[in-house]
Amino acid sequence: EDLGHIMDERIVRMKLAALLSQSDTNAHQYQAALDEYTLILSRNPEDSEALAMRGGVYMLDGNWEAAVHDYTASLDAHASAALSKDRMDQVYYWRGRAFQHLGLYHEALKDYDNVRGPTARSLELLQNMAFAHEAVGNIRKALVAYDAILQVIPVSDAGYLNVLQHRAALSSVCNKIDQALQDLNQIVQMAPSDMQARYQRGCT
Repeated sequence: EDLGHIMDERIVRMKLAALLSQSDTNAHQYQAALDEYTLILSRNPEDSEALAMRGGVYMLDGNWEAAVHDYTASLDAHASAALSKDRMDQVYYWRGRAFQHLGLYHEALKDYDNVRGPTARSLELLQNMAFAHEAVGNIRKALVAYDAILQVIPVSDAGYLNVLQHRAALSSVCNKIDQALQDLNQIVQMAPSDMQARYQRGCT
């Protein structure tokens, strides 16, 4: 079969699958996107980009185990494929997210630690890293992650106060009372009706 034809068909099917997974999605469209990526992979099971993209559709569909499988295969195929470093960072990040959905926080943290470049400084990665560290009881590492989040998250962001709340709670656990009170005072100043922060401040 003509190699050029196969490559052209791959490009078309990759674009079609991407469109199917990004439009107003439903289970039928997810399956249609999965079918396109699966057909591409039937021709080349080590197509690292197709594996990563199919993993993304599995993530959208909530099939975390299948997402982990495809992301792992994509990373394994990288040695003989053309995944860029930035793309590989994204695959590590999203596999970490899938592990986190499965409650496998240690595995998630290993993947987050493998992320370098711009993705490593993204708000989304820092938030998930903080949550995973907190989930496994790595309080000090969670605090480091929350410190990093507060350096990049806008004060106007809806999640800003939540980050302060988490840092205040963990600071209290680590007996960093001054930091906890500083965060709680800021919460009360920004949201005077926040009774939880007022209560927590009274108990600190």
